[in-house]
Amino acid sequence: MRGRETGRHDAPSDSGSSFRHVLLTRFNVRMRGTADQLPDSWLVSRLSLFEQFTLPAIRSQTKQPDSWLIFCDDRSPGWFRTQLGGLLPEPHYEALWVSEVFGGDVCSRAVEERIRGGKYLITTRVDNDDIVARDFIQEVQAQFDEQERQFVNFTHGAQTTKGRMYLRSDPSNAFVSLIERRGSHPPLTVFIDGHDRLREHGHVAQVLTHPMWIQVIHGGNLANVVHGIRTDPRKVLKYFDVQPLMEEPRRLELETDRAISALRLALRISMRPHRLRWAARVFASDIRGRKDWVVRVVARLARPLVVRLRPLRRRLAMRLRPRNFKETYVNEALRITGGSTYVEIGVREGDSMREIRAPRRIGIDPTRPKRNLTNVQHFEKTSDAFFSQDARALFASTGIDVALIDGMHEFRQALRDLINLESHMNPGGVIVLDDLNPLTELAASDRPTGGHWNGDVWKIAAFLRDERPNLILRTVDADQGIGIVTGFAGGDAEWPSSDTVELYKQLDYEHLRQHRRTLLNLVPPAPLSRLLARGDVADAKTAK
Repeated sequence: MRGRETGRHDAPSDSGSSFRHVLLTRFNVRMRGTADQLPDSWLVSRLSLFEQFTLPAIRSQTKQPDSWLIFCDDRSPGWFRTQLGGLLPEPHYEALWVSEVFGGDVCSRAVEERIRGGKYLITTRVDNDDIVARDFIQEVQAQFDEQERQFVNFTHGAQTTKGRMYLRSDPSNAFVSLIERRGSHPPLTVFIDGHDRLREHGHVAQVLTHPMWIQVIHGGNLANVVHGIRTDPRKVLKYFDVQPLMEEPRRLELETDRAISALRLALRISMRPHRLRWAARVFASDIRGRKDWVVRVVARLARPLVVRLRPLRRRLAMRLRPRNFKETYVNEALRITGGSTYVEIGVREGDSMREIRAPRRIGIDPTRPKRNLTNVQHFEKTSDAFFSQDARALFASTGIDVALIDGMHEFRQALRDLINLESHMNPGGVIVLDDLNPLTELAASDRPTGGHWNGDVWKIAAFLRDERPNLILRTVDADQGIGIVTGFAGGDAEWPSSDTVELYKQLDYEHLRQHRRTLLNLVPPAPLSRLLARGDVADAKTAK
């Protein structure tokens, strides 16, 4: 049923306010350069959800934003433009018709062109098929304290499907906001990256409240799986003016389904290590959000222990399922080659580097890990800068035996890293590539779009097959594809022309879908010695 409009909300903030607040919503924007238009059937369904849930939820807010920008594809049919425009009579609600691939730069320009005044800016993302609590905007603005840059995340929400309600906690959900100081530079906006990667761009304040959002699970959304625990809908809907149709649960049915959904969530979390990390973040965000000082003290005392246990959890997972980890293949490559020099591009927090057993370990990342890495030579710069400034002198006498490319997951950058490494690889060396087998088109985008992101590194497989047949690629069918490149003979690599690079950059996901097994040369997880053909990896001692 459609939500009622209360007519009681406040007007947008006046010109004297110290901040401006902008809502940002993606509707049917293109997420990659070759994306086709979405079919009319999708637009009809999504427009109905928007009119039924999202729009009345924003209209009924106790405080209104200064502006609500709704981004749409400029190729949209006329009927869609007319209907959406008719739904947005408010002057501060605006549909923007975008002709380019959607990203943070598009949001930044749109906000900069339209929002004047205010020393600070708040941007909040709201999807086009979800519901927010009546005081959602008010609570976002209540978090404002003249922060230079801070993300605000309401951890508690819910999911609804088939007339049932499920409680959900998420420390990186899609209802996040960004508070930032305005300056001479363009604003970042909350769409600077996918909502699950925002902690890489600034502090995320986890705010514990009543349920602030409801994800409407339906057949047309990307994440159409329930990850919460069944609850009485009345406990959630009292905070919302939009009231979706719900079934009246019997007590026995509710308690049974509550137990089943809790067990299902626990099993799902236990299946993969990254989900265990997610559960730990949920627990930690709940603790940080509570006001009780005793809980805060306990959390502060427990934090160093949690940090110290993180490598232990990872090692345990590696012992249980070693063939699902790239570090296993790196260490086996070091043993097979008898190598001593290991290079890692994309160190992040150093989880992979800590597992590598090499006498000489070199890490390259623009950001230094928060925890120091012992016996690691770390270069705090981009890989391009490293290879132009340091590599020649560093590897003149030793070369590189084994390397891992796990930096920016974009084809051009990963290819530059591969060719730069090749110029310094010892004969018989091995390069391991991360995330070579994205399982969805969204995950294969060349820029973060929210959710799990592999990037378009997979295009390297097509490049090597056609342009560098002397190099052999095998992709272990585990952990979204662990690529293993061999066949290096030593000497400088030949750089392809920019036209050649762009030819492979333009490959679309459909090409991967149709030729996945042969293109990636997919192989089942197995010891590296079994995966490599005889003579593929020379004895490093003999080769040198």
